[in-house]
Amino acid sequence: MLMLSTIKTILFLCKHKGCIGNLGAPSFLRETLKFLRNLACSRTSVLDRLAEKVLYPQKKQNVLYSQKTRDGVCIPKRTESVFPKETKTSSELKKKHNMFISLPDKRGDANASNVAVVVFLIALFLAVYILLLPPEDREKLLQEENLTENDSRVDGEGRVVLLRQTPGVLKPLESEKAVHKIDPVHLFLKDEPEISDLATSIRVKKGAFSEEVRKLSFQVESLEDLNRATLFFSVVEGSGSLIILLNGGEIFDEQASGLQSIVLPKDMLQETNSLEFRVSSPGWNIFGGNAYSLRDLKVRENFELTNTKEKRSFVLGGGEKGDGVLSYKIFCNSAGKLSRLRIWLNSREVSNEVLSCRSATRQVELVAADLKEGSNELLLQIDEGDYLFNEMMVEVEAEEGGGVSYKFAVTDDEFAKIDEGEQEVSLQLEFVDRARHRMTIAVGGDEVSLDSEERKVVMDITRLVREGTNVLKLTPLHEVEIVSLKVQLE
Repeated sequence: MLMLSTIKTILFLCKHKGCIGNLGAPSFLRETLKFLRNLACSRTSVLDRLAEKVLYPQKKQNVLYSQKTRDGVCIPKRTESVFPKETKTSSELKKKHNMFISLPDKRGDANASNVAVVVFLIALFLAVYILLLPPEDREKLLQEENLTENDSRVDGEGRVVLLRQTPGVLKPLESEKAVHKIDPVHLFLKDEPEISDLATSIRVKKGAFSEEVRKLSFQVESLEDLNRATLFFSVVEGSGSLIILLNGGEIFDEQASGLQSIVLPKDMLQETNSLEFRVSSPGWNIFGGNAYSLRDLKVRENFELTNTKEKRSFVLGGGEKGDGVLSYKIFCNSAGKLSRLRIWLNSREVSNEVLSCRSATRQVELVAADLKEGSNELLLQIDEGDYLFNEMMVEVEAEEGGGVSYKFAVTDDEFAKIDEGEQEVSLQLEFVDRARHRMTIAVGGDEVSLDSEERKVVMDITRLVREGTNVLKLTPLHEVEIVSLKVQLE
């Protein structure tokens, strides 16, 4: 009790004198205070029950030890006295009871001391924590302590709001499942070659006093997607060393024969490229020379075509709140060594499987917790291969007719005022635009129809409301979008 009084004193000082700090979590502090009060009350209740079991095992009547707190003080409430009617025996039992309670118990004292230490440390932590609270959070804490249950239901104009929701898009459904078709997805990671013919044949030579050089050119359409470029040619005859330059840089200088393939350095390639062919010098042989005859000169460019992931989206109406199923067909054009498909729904992975190169139909279960009202996003990704995902659709469980249902409660006092005509209950709907809005509105088992072209509609539903829990259901007759729904007392 001392600890609770200390905390309440700190709250009072913070309210009137001010505290300093930059931390804030008023709800945590409020719940901790409740825990300390309940702890103190529960210990009192346990001792009373233990004494009753030991001293009065023959007693049959029920005793209620429900505890409550008032300003941090425990107040037990009993349905009837623990002791029987006054008799000589009962008087003696009272004495035994008092003697039992007053007996010292060292083990109990030790346990009580341990509990006291824990409570003291918690209280000390809370005291420091309160001192560090910023003014705005401290004020919010002190104000929330004084809020009543009805205060949280009162709007800015002082009216009691029984229900406030945002239904969103509502679509009429013929069955209890809504079907959303999704566009096909083509994912691939493949190597596609392009071959450029440079020349049918060329001849280069070099002597002591003359030289014959050949230059060829080719284009590269996309350097970013280019994976590899290779020069191919066949040597018909040759002597000395064949020298090849790419854009002025030497890439080959050695004797060559037969079919040759030379990988062109990717960092030396440009959009327009030049290949220069020449031969080495014959040296001191002034009467001879070196020469090469080449044919079928080609450049093969290998491009890596990449489209490994794509997104698709679908929109759920307010009545589509159940589990769903994603279904699709797979068509394989080519597969890699280990092709894997991963699917995310709203950034949460819902499927991860290895793909084989065959056509198949797949289904993925979607839980309601991963779906949300409004726009939902699907992301499909593969690591290699070439696949087409077709006939994709998402089926979601929905309420019958595509409607939505909400619950709201009317207290005894509120219904008494409604029944006496002192208050009325209104339903306020705000649509996204001014158009024709048609739907069925039901409260409990009673229905009314709405057919309006106004953007804001106010309906009197007083006669439909009952004391206790009421169920409000909206069933659209065509697609509508409701941005705000409110039920309040007028």
